[in-house]
Amino acid sequence: MIPTLGVGDAGDMWKRATRVGALAGFCLIAAPGGAVAASERFVPAFSFWSGAPIEEEESAVAPSADVSPARAAIPAFRRNHAEHDASAPPIDTPVVNLLLANPSGAPATDPSNAGSDPLPKDETQRWVPALAFTTSAIIQEVNASSDPGFYMTNSSIVPRVPKRLSKAVHGEDRFVAPNMGISLELSTPGLNFLPTRPRLFAHVDARVDFAFNKSVGRNLAPENMVAANFNPALAPPYDDPHFIEGVGSEEEIRGQGTRVQGEVLSWVYSGGLGAAFTLEVFERRLRLKPSAEYMYETVRATGILNRAIRAYRGNSAIGTNPTASRFIFAELEAQKTQGFHMLGPGLEVEMDTFRFGPTVLSLFANAKAFKILSNPEINFTATEVIEDPCCPKSQLVPTGMTQTVSSDFSLVMPEWNYDLGLGLRFRWLPQGGGR
Repeated sequence: MIPTLGVGDAGDMWKRATRVGALAGFCLIAAPGGAVAASERFVPAFSFWSGAPIEEEESAVAPSADVSPARAAIPAFRRNHAEHDASAPPIDTPVVNLLLANPSGAPATDPSNAGSDPLPKDETQRWVPALAFTTSAIIQEVNASSDPGFYMTNSSIVPRVPKRLSKAVHGEDRFVAPNMGISLELSTPGLNFLPTRPRLFAHVDARVDFAFNKSVGRNLAPENMVAANFNPALAPPYDDPHFIEGVGSEEEIRGQGTRVQGEVLSWVYSGGLGAAFTLEVFERRLRLKPSAEYMYETVRATGILNRAIRAYRGNSAIGTNPTASRFIFAELEAQKTQGFHMLGPGLEVEMDTFRFGPTVLSLFANAKAFKILSNPEINFTATEVIEDPCCPKSQLVPTGMTQTVSSDFSLVMPEWNYDLGLGLRFRWLPQGGGR
């Protein structure tokens, strides 16, 4: 005989299955790993629904046909596994958090890596390399001077006396040298038992400078010298460009003057060592990074002095144009390049913005001050051998006579130099390395 089930037996079996399904769904939802709000993570769950008949005495506890158990609200749980009292005041997030965490200093672990090597949970608990692209401006207050030498006059009436080539020049100006470059940085793990989790960092930088020659001290405008009213058609009938028709005074020659200028050369190198203090402000992670900084830059100074010296006036007795004057052009120019080693303090403020794959992009701004360790002066001299104004090479004196003229130049760098910069830093923090 084949056994058969009555209506009562079938109802008992469906009730038992319904209770088992509800219990299994509740256990999956309330598991320890899932005790967070449903809106904050994926929550595995299932429901069991059946239309099997039940007895009349149990109809009072049966689910309503209007609302299925699958659509019933799932309770949300706070991260601390405690029920939240609606009458309690809201928990405010502090504006500034000094990150006093993990007082024992033991590395936090990722629970998903059970049985494997622990992964640092926060970036302050690991070594962090970084690459940055920087832009900055080096600001320097410089001054310059020139001390021209003398030449012997060509007077035939009084004894020959020395006469200064030009006026002495003194001036000051500001170098603003914009630059762009890259920076490599490495940060150590922090001391997690102290507020702000202080850590050490070191960086090296290479930058390309976009400065240009700037006149610091100047008198007139030294250029190619030529008479103000020079007309090649009126030149004397013989080949001597120093004879100028209709010009009797030195002041009529354009292009005379003195200039001292300087330029920061293309490559600037720097580096630093300091401590980083981490905190959170308005839920943004910031680092304050005081440091000791080093910088090496190269400066080129240039000195120019142009002077037209009247030698003698031609006359008809020697077959020259009586209205022409002969001039000797003294054109002095010299350069000197000098490198400067500097040390000083620096301060950087860095803020994390967002994650991009295994890297975290940070923005930063810094300010540094540098004191030159060596002599801040660039001193050099320009010299030239010119014809003697008393007896220049001419038709009457074919060999001529000469004398040497010179001028001293100086470009003085400031005692303190300043560097203000901005940049983007890509910090290597693969997933599992925390924030």
